[in-house]
Amino acid sequence: MKKWFMAILLIGVSFFSVETSAKAEEKVIWDGAEVVKDQSGKMTFTKDVKVYKKDSSGKFVSMVVRKGNYLRVYDVENYDGKVYYWMCGGYRVQSTNLVVFKDVPMNLRVSFFKDPVWIVTSEKGILHRQNVPLRTKGMLLKDFSEDVGYFAAFQKYTIVNGKLHGELYHSGEGEYAGYTIKEFISGSDVKVVEDIYN
Repeated sequence: MKKWFMAILLIGVSFFSVETSAKAEEKVIWDGAEVVKDQSGKMTFTKDVKVYKKDSSGKFVSMVVRKGNYLRVYDVENYDGKVYYWMCGGYRVQSTNLVVFKDVPMNLRVSFFKDPVWIVTSEKGILHRQNVPLRTKGMLLKDFSEDVGYFAAFQKYTIVNGKLHGELYHSGEGEYAGYTIKEFISGSDVKVVEDIYN
């Protein structure tokens, strides 16, 4: 009996380890490279470039990235009219004519999450009305609808051809009465996260 139990236990453990390693080997490939969770883009350079980061003592350290080699981009900052790309290991580089950046398609980015939502990461805001940002940095973009009789508000986010598409509608009184907008939102202006409020 003891031998049978040990044999069944060994078979179960080996089946579990095979299944776990198979799941670990599943890779998402896009544009010739693997895409990982929390990655928002891919960057290459048109010539050898030094990228920098601050170490724990506050000193800047550099790393040379060779022309044609790609780096994963995890965050894109837009402020003061400048764009900065954050890479692994805390390295950051400012956008110049030497940088070739590509957004990872949104459908691939959300595939790593069970219940994805988007957070605005840009200070410039998105979904504008007469240069007034309706979404500001740090705001959660999530489907929403409300109808209370005297007004209705609706916002919906879908992925169309790998791009995030936002729709906003507001009826009723006031500044936004009858206001409707539909817009593609740049992937570099949003971060995909798990919805913890659902």
